[in-house]
Amino acid sequence: MKFKRIITALFILISFTTLHSQVVNAAVTAEPDSYLPEFYNILSDRSEIRIHQIILLPQEVENALTDGLVDIAILPENDKINSSAQMQMPVSESPLVLIGESGYAIHERNMIDLRTVAVFSNDESLIQQHLIDKYSIEPRIQKARHYDSLVRIMASGRVTAIAIPLKEFERSLMSIKEDRDKFSPPFAIGVKEEFLYLSKKRADKMAPLMDKLMQALEGMKDDGTVEELCNRL
Repeated sequence: MKFKRIITALFILISFTTLHSQVVNAAVTAEPDSYLPEFYNILSDRSEIRIHQIILLPQEVENALTDGLVDIAILPENDKINSSAQMQMPVSESPLVLIGESGYAIHERNMIDLRTVAVFSNDESLIQQHLIDKYSIEPRIQKARHYDSLVRIMASGRVTAIAIPLKEFERSLMSIKEDRDKFSPPFAIGVKEEFLYLSKKRADKMAPLMDKLMQALEGMKDDGTVEELCNRL
């Protein structure tokens, strides 16, 4: 009888250790002032699940999720990511805006004058939807590999406008110490919404942990933690 109790206790201990030793690999980018490191730290504490943050370049995140090199990532919706990852929950949103040089106020009446628009490569599908299709224009699209690069491109006057989430524009201004007076007022063309995605290649192994992660994330959204993190500059 004592031997059976020992075996049962060992089985429970091994099962508990196996579950809680599992690590969720989350993609983060090395952008200054990004909310993601603190976001994942809080999510880890509240869910009691260890989250290992893997630092990637912004353009590497989609492929890392597709290939199963990371388990989860926060990304905007697009056809490619929907085919290789499972959308779990919306996390944040920000107005998507056009910004030009100081003195060039962008509005619907002069959209036809947008000759070249620069955009972060991961946001290209948003530009197709919210600018090209919406306003029936065909500017030349120049792709950048980082939001800070977009702001530098616009500051140099190499393009007519940039398309950028407003929160990323404000963050970049502080990060690269650019003068706000160099830029026109933002003109909103849509909304960029980001979602927590789970890699389909990792879905079976992560299934036992995702319910706890989603419950913790829902709590972070309900009490305003996510909004505070996303809006912190």
